[in-house]
Amino acid sequence: MAGQTAPLYAGTVYTYDSAGKPYWLLMAGTLQYTGWDEYFRTGVSAKFGGVLNDGVNGACPTCAYVAPNVGPSPYGTGEIRFLGAAQADVYVNNGTAQVERIQASEHILLNPVAELLEGEWRLERYFASGSVSINDGAASIYEITVPGWATAITSDGNVMHKPQQGDRWFVSSDLGANYPIVLGADGSIRQYCFVADSQCGNETLASNGGIGVPSRVGFHMKAGAEIWVFALIDRNTLVRTAHVNLRTGAATPTTNLAFRYRRVVPREQQ
Repeated sequence: MAGQTAPLYAGTVYTYDSAGKPYWLLMAGTLQYTGWDEYFRTGVSAKFGGVLNDGVNGACPTCAYVAPNVGPSPYGTGEIRFLGAAQADVYVNNGTAQVERIQASEHILLNPVAELLEGEWRLERYFASGSVSINDGAASIYEITVPGWATAITSDGNVMHKPQQGDRWFVSSDLGANYPIVLGADGSIRQYCFVADSQCGNETLASNGGIGVPSRVGFHMKAGAEIWVFALIDRNTLVRTAHVNLRTGAATPTTNLAFRYRRVVPREQQ
């Protein structure tokens, strides 16, 4: 549209009124991209919203045209918040009530996200200077059994994200088991650091199995450790952003660097 500097989006909410009759709500607004901190803390990469309008007293499909009465509905403004991997949450009542999660990802990507994560990937690094570095070798990402100590993960109070029960764990062969890629039940994909050191955290060890060899039974995550957030762009492309795992304060390290993973053998050729 003339004069527009941001994409104009329109949305519809199909629901029912108190009598059980179909009820449509319409809204329009410009797409707004979130900052890095909001993306890290909420998973929302972009959003748009507007007044939720309804229409009444219009003509039926085979009737003579009568202009409907269109105006603001009782539900205030609506908002659609886009999440990673082609998901979105729909809110009404001025953004206070979530009414739907649009799970478009597995229809767009044609495969479950967990299935798409597995495979051979080659890392590409894009620097602010314009140069590109591509790894010669490929890394294999594969699912593992969630370790027993994962049920005993604790953290500093200012840690924003940590694995939850029901999450699925994957490992990348180039980094190993102390850097698991965790697919959350909410669709998030995050890579954590569980190295026992001054930056990532402390492990709890105990002897198991009666052989006297101590092994990990718990882990305490430190605030400020680096964490990586992944998003599937398509079936053969992953992007990764680096953040500092903090609930408050700056969440994105100033690396001037972007990461992209390309699948070595595209899904279409497998």
